[in-house]
Amino acid sequence: MKILVTGGSGQIGFALSEKLIREGFHVRSLTRMPRENYVHSGHFTEVAGDLLDPTSLHRAVRNVSTVVHSAGLTHARRASSYREVNTIGTKNLIRASADEGVKRFVFISSRSAHAKGGAYSVSKLRAEELVRSSPMDWTIFRLAEVYGGDGRDMIASLIRSVCRYHVVPVLGKGTQTLSPVHMDDVIRAIVKSLSWKVTGCTTYCLAGPEEITFNGLIERISRALKVRSLKIRVPVLAALAVIKVMNGLRIGEIAPDQIPRLIVKKQADSLSARRDLDFHPRLFSEKEIRALVVP
Repeated sequence: MKILVTGGSGQIGFALSEKLIREGFHVRSLTRMPRENYVHSGHFTEVAGDLLDPTSLHRAVRNVSTVVHSAGLTHARRASSYREVNTIGTKNLIRASADEGVKRFVFISSRSAHAKGGAYSVSKLRAEELVRSSPMDWTIFRLAEVYGGDGRDMIASLIRSVCRYHVVPVLGKGTQTLSPVHMDDVIRAIVKSLSWKVTGCTTYCLAGPEEITFNGLIERISRALKVRSLKIRVPVLAALAVIKVMNGLRIGEIAPDQIPRLIVKKQADSLSARRDLDFHPRLFSEKEIRALVVP
């Protein structure tokens, strides 16, 4: 089976490609900036392409049976950027895939996909709608807070803050809930889905085995690292105002929509993934936390 993985240089795309190759799949990885214009090695091919360039997408999906779409924009100063990449880009890829005879389309989404979750969340929600209305068999994976990758995720950033500075800003009362899920468990479930015959189009939530508040997450990290961390509470409205000003001045890396994305109510039920994909994610334990700390 030949599979196209978009976002080949991203955390999910890169880890998924490696796993698929080890499982014997032929992988074509789409990335905007490949190491060379065209790299071929055994079961792996790397090609240049852009979600906003339909011609490049037609070339990428040609002679491919399955597309796994993991590419997407997660942080942007302009709300319109999310729509361009995450929604219109997905529409372009769906159209190219259908035109070229792709049988199956797998979309990597977020459990924050929600009408009240800010510009990113809305862009993913609209993209999901496009996937569901496509003529291909499809699977949608809504991911929780993934950790255990290359260190670019939110959980890794939080661990670094506790480790280095012992000070963590907390939004409001810190009662927002997260469900950390390990990268390996996520990748294993996605690969599993590619190995069985499609009997229907399904949306799966891949979340950790527990929901934990932001406060609880900080406390667990502090215990695991044996440090005392100071939580600085920041009112939601004050945080929104500060981020809006910083964004206007192009200062800092926090996107304006990250606050509504954090506080919106999210799906946490992974029962269908456990039933269909043998998805049994590990607990975000103190042992797991210590394993994430770079010496």
